[in-house]
Amino acid sequence: MRSVGRGAGGWALLTALVVAAFLVACGGGDSDSEAGSTPTVDETVAASGTPGTSTEATAKATTPGSTRTASPRPQATSTPAPSGQNQPPPPQADSNGDPDTPTPRPRPTNTPRPRPTNTPLEPLGITILAPREGATVGSTFAVRVDVTGIELNLGPNNQLIPGAGHWHIALDTAPPLPDQYDTTSTSFGPVGQGQHTITVLLNLNDVDLTVVAIDQVRITVR
Repeated sequence: MRSVGRGAGGWALLTALVVAAFLVACGGGDSDSEAGSTPTVDETVAASGTPGTSTEATAKATTPGSTRTASPRPQATSTPAPSGQNQPPPPQADSNGDPDTPTPRPRPTNTPRPRPTNTPLEPLGITILAPREGATVGSTFAVRVDVTGIELNLGPNNQLIPGAGHWHIALDTAPPLPDQYDTTSTSFGPVGQGQHTITVLLNLNDVDLTVVAIDQVRITVR
């Protein structure tokens, strides 16, 4: 009876050892297969090409709630000018192909304007210089005049050059005598005794012989 009991206990112990060895063998094989199929941290780092990455940093980076998203920085963009607004024209190139430099505009100068003169033109006129007012003269006497504003010129054969003038003498109330003068002095007479009025008339050399000035004096002929 003692030998049979020892044999049964030995078989049980042997069976337990075999089962334990089998389990160990099965567990080690799975571990080896898992170890062979799962890359290590160093292999992962080497494969990704990111040096200095540790398992702790990787764990922190992948932990929910710890990831911070960097806000994108605003980039400066150029705003195109609205259509319709004046834009400066591009510089034009000269004959050598170089762009022309802008030509400065001349600045206005404060040049004083000439002031208008109020000096009137010399008026047309005729004045008797001799005989004087109230003078006593003989029956024949000299008449001298001063003419302003026009040239006295009858032209050859009294052709009445345009733009010039001439003058006549009238005695008392009679019409002017037909004689024409283009000099400032002439002899006049004979005139009867008594008081008389001598009138001189300045005429233009036009078709109408326009009278432009008159002067007269009163004299006594002895």
